[in-house]
Amino acid sequence: EVAARLRASAPSSALVGRAGGDEFLVTMRLESVEAAMEIAAQLREQIRDEMIFDLLTLDVDTAVGVAVHPDHGSDAATLLQRVDLAATAAKAVPGSVQLFNPALESRSLRRLGLAGDLRRALDKGNLEVYFQPKVTLRDRRLVGVECLARWEHPTHGTVAPEDFVAVAEHTGQLGRLTELVLREGLRRSRNWAQADQPLSVAVNISPRTLTDQHFPDQVRELLDEYGVPPQRLTLEITEAGVLDGTERPIPTLRRLRDLGVRLSVDDFGTGDSSLAHLRRLPVHEVKVDRSFVQGMATDPGDLAIVNAVVTLSQQFGLAVVAEGVESELTLELLQDIGCEIGQGFLFSRPLPYERLEAWFGAQVDPETIISGELPRLRVVP
Repeated sequence: EVAARLRASAPSSALVGRAGGDEFLVTMRLESVEAAMEIAAQLREQIRDEMIFDLLTLDVDTAVGVAVHPDHGSDAATLLQRVDLAATAAKAVPGSVQLFNPALESRSLRRLGLAGDLRRALDKGNLEVYFQPKVTLRDRRLVGVECLARWEHPTHGTVAPEDFVAVAEHTGQLGRLTELVLREGLRRSRNWAQADQPLSVAVNISPRTLTDQHFPDQVRELLDEYGVPPQRLTLEITEAGVLDGTERPIPTLRRLRDLGVRLSVDDFGTGDSSLAHLRRLPVHEVKVDRSFVQGMATDPGDLAIVNAVVTLSQQFGLAVVAEGVESELTLELLQDIGCEIGQGFLFSRPLPYERLEAWFGAQVDPETIISGELPRLRVVP
């Protein structure tokens, strides 16, 4: 069916072939790179239209890579290698169409070298979990933390999370990485509750994790093991992960929701979905992407986008978290449009546990802890 659709949609002069497995190739002469990107997007949409076979209806997502001769290679082998890198990268970008660029090749080689190192780092416990506070914007009350994996490589230094997460996904170590962050977050949440400082914890989940039918059971077992109420755990999934144009993530999301876990759509606004799509998803929260939040003070368009997301999300009964709050002016604008919760460098960078505890001590009014209220941050001029 994919082959038939490609043949029907591609120009008559194009060569259409199946490279193997679920990979197809289309070669053609075009006027420009822009024309190549445009037809790549058109071909992707043709394949994504639902496929009906008797009583079976399939939603098929597609990632498309584009390489151009001679810019990206002068021989077939090089072009095939580089278009494959572009297609792999496309799986992680909104729109799922990616033009090859040299950075993809250097990053791919570096990631390949990190694969064995990541396994050893997980075995030896060399990855660390950092915490970034989430606060109410109106009165700066501390309501929770986001848990973020960090890896300091002995040779390469700090490894970007997107790099080692990609390595984990492609080497079968994603489950171990996710469990590491979940365990550390739930352990700290339990300890904070025992100290009369109950805080929710948020953990980022890869879209691939939502395809694991055992994941909801693992979450339930970890909640039971650490004695943390499920509503104190938030799982954050990127917009592209939950709104991928198919129904695939929804069964897992519903099982997680039925556990009582809170679900959040992360990086909202960076994809090509609409707020209306959120109505059919079992989620509780929307996180506005930092790129819009940071542009609010200087770009009326960004301000309008954030305002629309906040207003419509609240009408749908969803909480809204603003990421990337870095200035008092941005904070005031968010307060004016009714956004409730934020995180960002204005309050704190992600911190290791020891520094987070020191930050708590420096920022929290002691009387709020004694009285049992949610911790309130001191406003320091």
